[in-house]
Amino acid sequence: MERSMRPKMTVSAILCAFAVLLLIGGTAYAQITPTIEYLTAALRHQDQLVGDSLQLTYQVSRHKSDSVPVPIREIRYVRTASLIRMEDTAKGSGLVEISSYNRTTNEARSLGKRLSDGSIVGATTTIEDVSSRLTCLNMMETAVLYVLMRPLYEAVTEGTVACQESVDQHVCWRVDISAKKLGYTDDATISVWLDPSIGYCPRRLNRPMNGSLDVLSAFSIDFKNYKDIGNGVWFPSEQVFSHGGEDIKTSLTLESADIGKAPGELLVTFPSGTRVWNENVKEYTTVP
Repeated sequence: MERSMRPKMTVSAILCAFAVLLLIGGTAYAQITPTIEYLTAALRHQDQLVGDSLQLTYQVSRHKSDSVPVPIREIRYVRTASLIRMEDTAKGSGLVEISSYNRTTNEARSLGKRLSDGSIVGATTTIEDVSSRLTCLNMMETAVLYVLMRPLYEAVTEGTVACQESVDQHVCWRVDISAKKLGYTDDATISVWLDPSIGYCPRRLNRPMNGSLDVLSAFSIDFKNYKDIGNGVWFPSEQVFSHGGEDIKTSLTLESADIGKAPGELLVTFPSGTRVWNENVKEYTTVP
């Protein structure tokens, strides 16, 4: 079993209780049914433990079940307490898309550039009310993976602890979350398997199909080969995303991970003269 996390104490009463209980260690805490509040605190703690930032580089590949993954994108990803930034370079395109997302205001910005000369090929801004590049399931994330426009640590608050189940020989707690409780008309149940041996990070996230017409909404994500990247922060070496009934899978493979480093400027800024498409009002504006 992977080494369990020893979190630092915080001012929050829930997080204090969470930290004390983890110090008990061993398998004891795995046998006591955790409350939703406890699981939420554990996931939030994983978010907080990164300090100034979490910085990743990872590769995105696509493949069928019986074929070799083909790399299609290179990602640089930075997360802080207030902002998320991604630099997404598509293989062979000569383009990079730079996106930022404000975790407090929900403002998203995106800027497309040519790698050859840095010229701008597109710019957008929006106040998020739908899933986008930085608030979707197809991301390399754990506690802050967005599930129906809510980070996992928030989505879990609307769930119920179902039972203990094994995922790839790891004993986990399954939490069932109603999509309706997250504000959607969909009556589907999303299940997440949280592993106490890695700070209650997810081993699997699944939304099954409800009939043949439900292919587009169904998904499954497996989080594989976790490692401690520092300070008790657990992160998978690979995530495998399956969508609906498709045989094509998307694999996200971690290349590097750092925590606690000053991230530098993260907010996407638009140079003077840039025509920016505002998705909310459906019109262009020109930056003075």
